[in-house]
Amino acid sequence: MKCWGTWTQPTEEAQWRPLRAKKAWLAEQRAAVSPKTKRPHSQSSIRTRYVAVAAVFKYAVQLRLINVDPCIPVRIPKVEHHELTFLSPEQVNAVVERLDAEPPDGLVVQFAAYTGLRAGELQGMRIRDVNLFARQPYVHVQRQAQYEPKRG
Repeated sequence: MKCWGTWTQPTEEAQWRPLRAKKAWLAEQRAAVSPKTKRPHSQSSIRTRYVAVAAVFKYAVQLRLINVDPCIPVRIPKVEHHELTFLSPEQVNAVVERLDAEPPDGLVVQFAAYTGLRAGELQGMRIRDVNLFARQPYVHVQRQAQYEPKRG
């Protein structure tokens, strides 16, 4: 974040240069490429970073370290929501049939599809989280696995 210094360092006249610096920072974020995906950062990633920085400045105003929140005049990108698509029961069954050759892959896909569990929730699940013998059988999601770059 090259612009961080221009946000936090006052000029000779003790004036903040918030708008120009934040616009430059936002432009830098839009142009930056994610090392993981090799694509530009998404709008939601930029928004998340901006919200974190804005929270720091809001707190600085509350502590009276600065007089004005420099984040107020900046417009951050709106997050575009895409319509989600789901597999039909027939499509799920077709995938399960193909994966049944390698048990338990088909069963895991079928379980995930019909319970709505995500991949991380499936990985974090323990036997004690599933009760098929209760009056109302249930799956209790208590944890989820997190991706760790060095461990996978």
